Amino acid sequence: IMNWLRMMSLYQREFHFKAVVFTHSKVIVREAHQFNITVVRSFPWAFFPILISSLNPFGMPYVNSMFQIVASQFKSDYYGYINSDILFTFNLFDVLELCKKNAELGNISKRVNTGRADHD
Repeated sequence: IMNWLRMMSLYQREFHFKAVVFTHSKVIVREAHQFNITVVRSFPWAFFPILISSLNPFGMPYVNSMFQIVASQFKSDYYGYINSDILFTFNLFDVLELCKKNAELGNISKRVNTGRADHD
């Protein structure tokens, strides 16, 4: 998890990017705060009512609920989800910028599928 937090911290400093971690772990909360990473640990009630069915058996929100929580707090052209065991390179930001430009030109759709629902 430390490598992932370092990567998120670097991307926050170098790109127009905001990392948000969903966790109940006090250790991860402490480490994330050291890297200036937003932590959501009181969910779903800290933001807005989400049905209990929006939580998995471990008390963590499903991905769509995470998107709702993050979108309520941060305005962005793109929202994404990544497990903490996945690392990615900075090239992702180039790809997202290319997608944004192509969507503005009408070359690709502005709609994205988040699993359960399409959003503009």
